[in-house]
Amino acid sequence: MVAVLLFVAGGADAIAHAIAGPPIQIAGVTLHPQAGWKVQRRGDEGSLHRVVLARGSGALDVTVIDAYPGTADGLARQYQDSVLAGQLDQLSVGDPEAGALNDGTPTVRYGYIGITHDGVAVEGVVTTAVGPEGTGVVFDGYAPKGGLASVVGGLASMIDQTEVR
Repeated sequence: MVAVLLFVAGGADAIAHAIAGPPIQIAGVTLHPQAGWKVQRRGDEGSLHRVVLARGSGALDVTVIDAYPGTADGLARQYQDSVLAGQLDQLSVGDPEAGALNDGTPTVRYGYIGITHDGVAVEGVVTTAVGPEGTGVVFDGYAPKGGLASVVGGLASMIDQTEVR
């Protein structure tokens, strides 16, 4: 039974990769969207570059920072303090965990829950990375409370496959 489940999960992942969209280039970052994820917004503002992907009620907000001078840990704390704290009331953040993208770039990841200023409960996962050439990237995957579980596998796969300079 376990072998069948592993085959089904692995087969589904292989199919998702086979029908995924073309890579998206964002200032030193190559993102590989999974099937069903569509670009909702894209923009550049000075040294900040942003793309937002969505599928169903889930979204992935990717912000790339040119020549970020710090570490993934510092970027994670900065994002929490300057972005999440400003966007969400009753913000609760989980403990950060160190990891790495598939290309070896070190990451920091933490979950959060909060309420938007217009009263919508949301849950999300932030992953930060700083590439070997100093490109900083923040991945903020989120959905209305209860909806993150349906997209978290796709989020993790897209983030882990990202290449950062």
